[in-house]
This record gives sequence, structure tokens and C-alpha cells, in this order.
Amino acid sequence: DYLLDTYKASLWSTVKLVDDFVNWGPGRRVFVVGHLSDTGNDGSRKYRQLLRQAALSCDLVIGIGVSASAAEKLVRNENLANVLPARDIAEARRIIAGRPPSLIILKSDPKVQLAEILPDDAQRPVGAGVIRTIVR
Repeated sequence: DYLLDTYKASLWSTVKLVDDFVNWGPGRRVFVVGHLSDTGNDGSRKYRQLLRQAALSCDLVIGIGVSASAAEKLVRNENLANVLPARDIAEARRIIAGRPPSLIILKSDPKVQLAEILPDDAQRPVGAGVIRTIVR
């Protein structure tokens, strides 16, 4: 299953989403983060904080685009085993394909086209701002 939220991704709303993961109950989760708005001059630190927090309640956290460098720093400096950077959409797809069935949460603004991570046979969301669960 996929949860696609790639219309508008502010840092504050994404932090709220991540904070709520603990209330989602059991289940495997993969959280993919692309580009977020409202990160300001301290974006790298804010991305690292977000990815670190997500790693507490997700089986895997993938940083792609701007957030990939933050993921790289977390892996290198904090040895977080469930955080990975992805250079591009193709690499993110390969990482996800190698994982057990999970809820894949895709969060970014339109600068990173995370919808391209969806399997080729997946139902595509329609309309801007629509958040849908896409069933395999």
C-alpha cells in the first residue's frame, strides 16, 4: 500500500505526521522524504531531526533529493541502520522493492516527483492535493 502526499509538504506538517506515526498501531512502514518547504537557513539540521524522529517508528526511512544528504549524514555520523539516502527515484524504487510488504509513505512537495516511485501497475492519484492509499 502507498500513501502519496506530494502536493504541498511543509516542514511543520511533516513533523506532525511523523509525530503521529506512534499512534498508527503495528505494521511495517517505509517513509520516503523528498523536498519540504519552510526549512529556512537551517534546512540540513531540520531534515536530520525529522529523519531521526521518523526512524524511531518506521522500519525504513529514505531521504531523496534534498533530504538525501541529511540521510547520508545520519548514516555516517549516527550509524542509523534504518535510514538510507537515495540518489534518485530509480534507486528509491530498488530499495523499496527489496523490502517486505509495507505501507510506503511518500512525502514531498512537487520538486521531487515521488509519485514516480509507485509501481507501474499502481492506480494513479487524481487531482492536486489528493492523499490516497493505493492498493497493490
